[in-house]
Amino acid sequence: MVLAVNSLIINLILPICNYVMRFILYVNDIPFLSYTNILLILIYQPFAAIEIILLVIVLFFGTFLHFSFLIQGVMYIKVYHRLDWINIIKITGKDLGKISVFNFLIYAFYFVLILPISGVFFKSPFISKVKLPNFLLDFILSNTILSTLLVAIYIICLYFSLRMLMVLPLTFFEKEKISVIIKKSWLLTQKNLWQLIWRSVLLVILIALLAVGLLYILYFIQIYIDSIHHNRIALLTAILSVLLFQFMIIFFNTLNFVTFFNMLTSYTKHEFKQPAMPSTTLKKRSLLQIIFTIFFLVFIIKGVYDSYVYMTSTAANNIVTISHRGVTNRNGVQNTIPALEKTVKKEKPDYVEIDVRETKDNQFVVLHDENLALLARIYKATHDLTLDELKQQTTIRENGYTAKINSFDDYLAAAEKTHQRLLIEIKTTKRDSKDMVNNFATKYGSRLRKNKSLVQSFDYKVVTQLRKNHDDLFSSYILPFSLSFPNTVSDAYSLEETTLTKKNVSTAHKQGKIVFAWTVNEVEDMNRMVILGVDGIITDNLEDLNKIAGKYATKEGYAERFFIYANDLLSVLDTGNSETP
Repeated sequence: MVLAVNSLIINLILPICNYVMRFILYVNDIPFLSYTNILLILIYQPFAAIEIILLVIVLFFGTFLHFSFLIQGVMYIKVYHRLDWINIIKITGKDLGKISVFNFLIYAFYFVLILPISGVFFKSPFISKVKLPNFLLDFILSNTILSTLLVAIYIICLYFSLRMLMVLPLTFFEKEKISVIIKKSWLLTQKNLWQLIWRSVLLVILIALLAVGLLYILYFIQIYIDSIHHNRIALLTAILSVLLFQFMIIFFNTLNFVTFFNMLTSYTKHEFKQPAMPSTTLKKRSLLQIIFTIFFLVFIIKGVYDSYVYMTSTAANNIVTISHRGVTNRNGVQNTIPALEKTVKKEKPDYVEIDVRETKDNQFVVLHDENLALLARIYKATHDLTLDELKQQTTIRENGYTAKINSFDDYLAAAEKTHQRLLIEIKTTKRDSKDMVNNFATKYGSRLRKNKSLVQSFDYKVVTQLRKNHDDLFSSYILPFSLSFPNTVSDAYSLEETTLTKKNVSTAHKQGKIVFAWTVNEVEDMNRMVILGVDGIITDNLEDLNKIAGKYATKEGYAERFFIYANDLLSVLDTGNSETP
């Protein structure tokens, strides 16, 4: 039941929703949808905003129906010891009829509130993308006040989510008003709160131990087979291991949900209303069984094909390694020549990513922040100082090192000397000169093309100006949080790793665009990006990235590849992200 419903959502319903979203953006001439332009859409394109909001409402309804279907299905199987799709669908339809506009708003708030819990026990593809981007989380955690506030908010949400945890299950079996159901959930959890917490934690630990135990059993078996058998036999067992582990993850997720649901219902004092008696004819049941059998065979065939492609792929040989701000493992001050020289000498990245800003005298300086407060302890912006003042009078400090700010001319010359290609992010502000982008491309374009360097920006206007006036200069558009796959004139996309999916990557490749992932510093995240098929990875940790790329350089060593793949599937168990590679 869980396998069929989740697959239906992932392979049919969500693709339709994605198509509708892209159609909305296309007809309203909106190249992308992210938090950076949502406010502009609300102000200047209200009809498009209404269409997007309606689609979001549909997704909330989908989440409600998904949860309803699973709960009713579990109860139906418990009562009748069989799966009757038609009756469960009828019961779920009746649940939908209970929702008023006011109730829908309550349920929408409910799903947002229980996100800290739902990602562990209820895994709906509809809400799998609702997460805090890593770059934003890192920014918050680097600030004591913001991190304290985030922890406080999370604890409050966690508390309220636990107290309201029974709202939706009670909704399906009670005819009371939503206000009465909320009070019942509050009273039931008040009596059993600590018991609910420790039982929930114990359940998560037990399921995790089972999954990890299976991973290591299969991993060590594959190591043994890799060491004694022919490559083809090892490949076959690796594919079978991946399929088995995929199925077991689905089983563990189902076990997690059913056990948690049974635990919730055990706290209620009354008997739940039994589902309607089965009325499906034998003919209809046989047809459904045939459909499910065909579906299961398709699932197996697709799993075999995907596993084979992954196990035999050497795509990681071509993974572009990119040093974030020219630094690796804190070996210097970001965006400075000394750090560039050390990074290039030791790790030999394919590209060094840097940031360029305009100065008061319309020159270009290599600097990430608009304000100098963080690195130089000077509360001035780059547009407040000339290039000479920035170079000669300003010392910046980071990672225990000190350095001078570099002009882009000096930095580019240093890169050319070592034949190092650059990925240059053009930073923009409201104080930039009118022709800033055109001036930059005119002044440095020929040298960048000769050095095979690339340009990128958060500002889509930069990309469109480059495409219009300097079409032969490679440009990438940076998306911090993608709510829908973009359709832009850029040559590539730099996507924040949190929102990256295999579908994003494959769609970009179909459009002939390159995909860079940023900023990927953890080994498990690097492995995931490789599995997703990205073309390049921007990191502060080149040493580990180079090692990981090397692991994929050979077609053998299937145990290592299985281990990486399985760890990524385990993240599905942890976070509820349904789009596995």
